[in-house]
Amino acid sequence: SAQRRVNELTVMCREVDRGCEWKGRIKQYEDHCNVCPFMMVPCPALGCMTSVPRNQLSQHQESVCVGRKLACSFCNGKLRAANRDQHLRDTCPKVQLVCPNQCGAVDLLRDQLASHRKTCPR
Repeated sequence: SAQRRVNELTVMCREVDRGCEWKGRIKQYEDHCNVCPFMMVPCPALGCMTSVPRNQLSQHQESVCVGRKLACSFCNGKLRAANRDQHLRDTCPKVQLVCPNQCGAVDLLRDQLASHRKTCPR
């Protein structure tokens, strides 16, 4: 039948420009696409909208993904990379601040600020 002849045709992977050298029968193509290291795949991390070649997904997730998990360098709290700046700016208890009353104290930790305000000379 015509369908059987089509299924037996040899095709190349559509990711040949990225380096895939696979050639096979049309009927095997879908299986190849599910494992092809050069096929673009979406990053599964929350908030990440990036697609990368399958063979670069691990590197992406470990080094540049906005959804990767980080430990805050000040408080060691766990957070997503996308939230790092906001965490440092607004909530990290161990980030150093200056007294908002301008008393001269410059090395207060955020979690010490409330007790400092009780004794602040200003």
